[in-house]
Amino acid sequence: MEELKRRLPPGVIFDPSKEQIFRYLRNKVYKTQEPHANPELIKELDLYRCCPSDHQGLSKAEDTYFFTQRVAKYQSSRLSDRTTKDGKGYWRRMNKSQNFKMGIRNTLVYHLKGGNIKGIGLKTGWIMQEYELKPADAKAKVNKTTVLCRIHHKKGKQEREETDMCNVREQVPDDSTKDGSDGDRNREYLMMNKSGNEYQLKNIAARA
Repeated sequence: MEELKRRLPPGVIFDPSKEQIFRYLRNKVYKTQEPHANPELIKELDLYRCCPSDHQGLSKAEDTYFFTQRVAKYQSSRLSDRTTKDGKGYWRRMNKSQNFKMGIRNTLVYHLKGGNIKGIGLKTGWIMQEYELKPADAKAKVNKTTVLCRIHHKKGKQEREETDMCNVREQVPDDSTKDGSDGDRNREYLMMNKSGNEYQLKNIAARA
């Protein structure tokens, strides 16, 4: 956002409306020149490279706007791969997509793996609004989709837990067996038990 601030006149805050966001996105995707929506003002970011807390392109202090590539989970699939490449967690959609005349808006929250017994993960304060254009062919299956995202961090009681979980994830051991056999194999399950304000990591071995 610092680069964006330098491009704006003094005293001007970048706070586009929903309609303006879709105009920025259309100009980016279709190379059009709709007025007051220069896509060069907004940077491109590899959102799914790592956990947002570790991402140098994101800030907890302010909203961040950027273009990113959303990749299909499988080739020729309509499902998106929302897991970050560092394996720490994933972006989970929190409600139904909102359909507008100009496009679609999704709201997602980042969850850290291993923090919930139901397998959902620990909900963090990172919230994303993802804007995408409606495809010309509604049934089309696209491997990559350019979207415009707005991310902000909501402070709360989960922030300390989020930090602790990130630190624990750095210590997760390799679950492969030393001999590489496919027979009797131990699977490592990571469970987080809260003790005061700290987490303790427990490994529970189970036969396959």
